[in-house]
Amino acid sequence: MKLSFLSIFIFLGVVTSAPGVSDNASAVAQRPLVLIDEAHFNYQLVEGSDKPFAAFLQESGYRISSLTVPFEKDLLDTGQVLIIAMPLAERNRIYDNPDMTEDWSLPNPSAFSDHEIAVIKEWVVDGGSLLVIFDHMPVAGAVTELSRAFGIEVSNGHARDSVTGPMIFSRSNGTLTDHVITNGFSPAERIESVATFGGAAFRSDADLEPILVFGPSVVSFTPDVAHQITDETRSISVNGWFQGAVGTFGHGRAAFFGEAGMFFAVISSLSERDDCGDDCWTDVAEQNPQLLLNVLGWLSEFPN
Repeated sequence: MKLSFLSIFIFLGVVTSAPGVSDNASAVAQRPLVLIDEAHFNYQLVEGSDKPFAAFLQESGYRISSLTVPFEKDLLDTGQVLIIAMPLAERNRIYDNPDMTEDWSLPNPSAFSDHEIAVIKEWVVDGGSLLVIFDHMPVAGAVTELSRAFGIEVSNGHARDSVTGPMIFSRSNGTLTDHVITNGFSPAERIESVATFGGAAFRSDADLEPILVFGPSVVSFTPDVAHQITDETRSISVNGWFQGAVGTFGHGRAAFFGEAGMFFAVISSLSERDDCGDDCWTDVAEQNPQLLLNVLGWLSEFPN
């Protein structure tokens, strides 16, 4: 018997209670509407990995709507939360063909027009909630201008830990902060550790509240072509930089996470746990889906 995504996560102890989902039409209409960007060559969408992600959100009580045209405020006003995941500029896009042709060399221009960035910022300040999920170059470059509008500096490179493989953010090592999001909205939702698998680093002079903070062994490599890292590749220490942070802007809220696999790949892979053998890399990331739900609960003020 194939379990639903919610059943899988309940079985794993990741989500311990189902939300109050009802078939009543009025109850359904009260669930937060999450808008998912599909208009900016979004890498996860080309890979098809948005399907389990979207299914997980729906099973968790959210309504989903895709945005396939450039952002305008009246369009954003239809939803409570906007998720922008893995956008790319056209020159760095993954082309829809069997070979997945790509050009991930510099430059990595913005995925968004200046007008769209202004629209997003105005919408958040007026009360909207934004979740940006990005990753290493060129995606980090694609969100640089958008992030800058919120006072965030993104390193357009690859964040790597010189000591470990997956980067473990935990309360015990001080890299997972004590926050309403990590504490959860009930004792069962408390997060002790999460894992990421690369991605990008960012920092901010704005009044952001960190969630995931890099330790002293993490470096950001900035090659001319994504993944092509050698002994001569430029690098900087990102000790104290963030891979997850949230903040309030005017009447709205925004959350930024600099790695996509921690949500997309983990949600997909945990559903196939029985098939991944003794070295299931998601073993270190079992609380990642709960973190996503806690973030969305904070953004939408909707209990998990």
